[in-house]
Amino acid sequence: MPSFDAINYSVRLRKNIERKLIAELLQSIGKAFPIADYQYVGMGSLWFSDFVVLHKALGIRKMWSIEKYSPKRAAFNNPLGFIKVLPGEIKDGLPELMAANVNSIVWLDYD
Repeated sequence: MPSFDAINYSVRLRKNIERKLIAELLQSIGKAFPIADYQYVGMGSLWFSDFVVLHKALGIRKMWSIEKYSPKRAAFNNPLGFIKVLPGEIKDGLPELMAANVNSIVWLDYD
């Protein structure tokens, strides 16, 4: 069973705090690096909570969500039109994205 059937990550308090702490850390680093030009790779599931927080905090617009379960549903729920949903497993999608030789922030937040 996919975890999104049981867990809504957008309403979990500790996860929300974790997301915001990471965003603040990256904002402070962003003063020395052009983080808005980086790509973000994660697993947005159905809510894309981390994507929304990092886009708002850092201005990143090149975002990839790798989805094993329900990629069509995830694409339909995409809150930001520029997030690209890649169907499949991390082991298949991530090497392809890393081969592009683009500075990346990768957050593989499994259950």
